Amino acid sequence: MLISASSTIRIRDQIIAAQLEDGTVALNVASGEYYNLNPMASWIWGKLGEQQQAESLLNALLETYDVDRERGWRDLTRFIQQMDDAGLILVQDAA
Repeated sequence: MLISASSTIRIRDQIIAAQLEDGTVALNVASGEYYNLNPMASWIWGKLGEQQQAESLLNALLETYDVDRERGWRDLTRFIQQMDDAGLILVQDAA
């Protein structure tokens, strides 16, 4: 899947998540699988409480973390792809 700046991302309905001391744990109720998210992934996950565009997530990431735009985009799209592959989020192209 190609993720563009205008792609919209949201957490799927069948996902339950809980904030822990050192990150977040997300449970896919449909599959019974759970995922531990590290602090940065947990921060991104928290931004997905409402549907977001990838560009908005990137801008928030750049404002919060000391990372250049290229690296931030690479890391963000890798995370989005991993979460989509796991069935935790829904990614839709705006086109």
